[in-house]
Amino acid sequence: CTSDPDEGDYIASIITKVRSHGALGNIYVIGSSNGAALAHRLASNAGDDLPIKGIVATVTQLLDSPERSGPGTLNYNQPSISAERTTPAVSVLSVMGTADG
Repeated sequence: CTSDPDEGDYIASIITKVRSHGALGNIYVIGSSNGAALAHRLASNAGDDLPIKGIVATVTQLLDSPERSGPGTLNYNQPSISAERTTPAVSVLSVMGTADG
């Protein structure tokens, strides 16, 4: 997936900019539908560049395939415990329903 936008890097650059202005608190992501899928992807790539502590995701799925949803190193769809990439623990609240349209 090299033609999709590098959303992970974009979000990381926003966090870096906000941190440069003195914001040092924890970072949480909230999303619904496609935004929830992005929240899951950010959590799957959490680490020094994406210091995500928790997400709230409503009405979505965690993609198993493809392996990545964009170029760059911050767009994997699944957390990892490999030697090359280890994802730290991220708290997740996932809200689903039985009558989702």
